[in-house]
Amino acid sequence: MSSVTQENDKKGLWGGLVHYVRESYHELTTKVTWPKGKTLWRDAMIVLFASLLFALLIGAMDFIFKTALTFFYEQI
Repeated sequence: MSSVTQENDKKGLWGGLVHYVRESYHELTTKVTWPKGKTLWRDAMIVLFASLLFALLIGAMDFIFKTALTFFYEQI
Protein backbone atom coordinates (compact mmCIF):
# COMPACT_ATOMS: atom_id res chain seq x y z
CA MET A 1 0.00 0.00 0.00
CA SER A 2 1.09 3.57 -0.57
CA SER A 3 1.81 5.93 2.29
CA VAL A 4 -1.24 8.07 1.41
CA THR A 5 -3.54 5.04 1.68
CA GLN A 6 -1.95 4.04 4.97
CA GLU A 7 -2.41 7.59 6.33
CA ASN A 8 -6.07 7.59 5.31
CA ASP A 9 -6.59 4.19 6.96
CA LYS A 10 -5.16 5.57 10.22
CA LYS A 11 -7.36 8.68 10.13
CA GLY A 12 -10.61 6.84 9.61
CA LEU A 13 -13.72 8.26 8.00
CA TRP A 14 -13.91 11.56 9.90
CA GLY A 15 -10.19 12.22 9.72
CA GLY A 16 -10.24 11.65 5.98
CA LEU A 17 -13.25 13.93 5.58
CA VAL A 18 -11.61 16.70 7.61
CA HIS A 19 -8.42 16.31 5.57
CA TYR A 20 -10.42 16.55 2.33
CA VAL A 21 -12.24 19.72 3.45
CA ARG A 22 -8.98 21.38 4.56
CA GLU A 23 -7.21 20.52 1.32
CA SER A 24 -10.19 21.72 -0.73
CA TYR A 25 -10.30 25.03 1.16
CA HIS A 26 -6.56 25.49 0.70
CA GLU A 27 -6.84 24.83 -3.02
CA LEU A 28 -9.79 27.23 -3.43
CA THR A 29 -8.01 30.05 -1.59
CA THR A 30 -4.51 29.69 -3.06
CA LYS A 31 -4.64 27.94 -6.43
CA VAL A 32 -7.92 29.06 -8.02
CA THR A 33 -8.05 32.29 -10.01
CA TRP A 34 -11.45 33.87 -9.41
CA PRO A 35 -12.97 36.20 -12.02
CA LYS A 36 -13.22 39.93 -11.39
CA GLY A 37 -16.63 41.47 -10.75
CA LYS A 38 -16.90 43.02 -14.23
CA THR A 39 -16.13 39.71 -15.95
CA LEU A 40 -18.52 37.83 -13.69
CA TRP A 41 -21.32 40.33 -14.42
CA ARG A 42 -20.71 40.12 -18.19
CA ASP A 43 -20.71 36.33 -18.18
CA ALA A 44 -23.88 36.24 -16.07
CA MET A 45 -25.64 38.53 -18.56
CA ILE A 46 -24.54 36.30 -21.46
CA VAL A 47 -25.99 33.25 -19.71
CA LEU A 48 -29.22 35.10 -18.89
CA PHE A 49 -29.61 36.32 -22.48
CA ALA A 50 -28.90 32.86 -23.94
CA SER A 51 -31.39 31.26 -21.52
CA LEU A 52 -34.11 33.74 -22.48
CA LEU A 53 -33.35 33.24 -26.17
CA PHE A 54 -33.63 29.45 -25.87
CA ALA A 55 -36.82 29.76 -23.81
CA LEU A 56 -38.40 31.94 -26.51
CA LEU A 57 -37.26 29.53 -29.23
CA ILE A 58 -38.70 26.51 -27.43
CA GLY A 59 -41.92 28.40 -26.67
CA ALA A 60 -42.30 29.38 -30.33
CA MET A 61 -41.68 25.81 -31.48
CA ASP A 62 -44.23 24.53 -28.95
CA PHE A 63 -46.83 27.01 -30.19
CA ILE A 64 -46.19 26.12 -33.86
CA PHE A 65 -46.39 22.36 -33.26
CA LYS A 66 -49.49 22.72 -31.07
CA THR A 67 -51.24 24.80 -33.73
CA ALA A 68 -50.24 22.41 -36.52
CA LEU A 69 -51.32 19.30 -34.62
CA THR A 70 -54.61 20.89 -33.55
CA PHE A 71 -55.33 21.77 -37.18
CA PHE A 72 -54.34 18.25 -38.30
CA TYR A 73 -56.52 16.45 -35.73
CA GLU A 74 -59.53 18.68 -36.42
CA GLN A 75 -59.39 17.55 -40.06
CA ILE A 76 -59.70 13.87 -39.11
